[in-house]
Amino acid sequence: MLASICVAMTAFASERDTAFECPDDKALKLLEVANSARHAKNGFKDSISAFSYVIENANRPMDEVALRTACFGLARDFYVADLGGGTGSDFFGLVPPKDAVESLRRKHAVLSNCDDHSLYAAQLPYSMRGAYVPPKEAVLLGVTGWVDLELDISDDGKVESARIVDSSNSILEPGVVDHVLTFWYPASTHWDGQRIRRKGFQVRITTDYFQIARENGCRWDGAQH
Repeated sequence: MLASICVAMTAFASERDTAFECPDDKALKLLEVANSARHAKNGFKDSISAFSYVIENANRPMDEVALRTACFGLARDFYVADLGGGTGSDFFGLVPPKDAVESLRRKHAVLSNCDDHSLYAAQLPYSMRGAYVPPKEAVLLGVTGWVDLELDISDDGKVESARIVDSSNSILEPGVVDHVLTFWYPASTHWDGQRIRRKGFQVRITTDYFQIARENGCRWDGAQH
């Protein structure tokens, strides 16, 4: 049994419409299963089963981190399997492109529980300076969610400009543009070897429920994140 100790700081309780819920045993277990499946030693059979279990059972805001981890991992494993690959670990860096997502969904119904942004790797930068830290107000209120942006990327992979196009809650928007301007993506190359500038590149920045939980005074044991 995965033990957890969660204590919310009472100082913030009066500032919220509803009390922030600390991750419980189920949320911690789902995250543990998802993270373990990323490093499964016995190839696709074990990881696909584990990722599918997480996706089918992660249905609350506090399960969001586990769900995203499992969706990305399962899409990768299915995609590699469709290519006739060996084990998941052999092809860890190979992930489905955006145009493969619908095909994967048609073949594997469990992926219908995943949003597009968690199924393909286009939103993942090669490197970035630090993780996204939500505005203090959002943290204190326990607000989680996402912000969608469009980026213009130079031919060497540096983000030159960014625009917010949508968000689940406007309280999450301050600071997110500055955050994505630290991203560096692999350079995109045309068939003739020339590097390509990318305009309107779509990215989704999501909050980390566990990060916000820690900031709200939640404590737990037995799970690493």
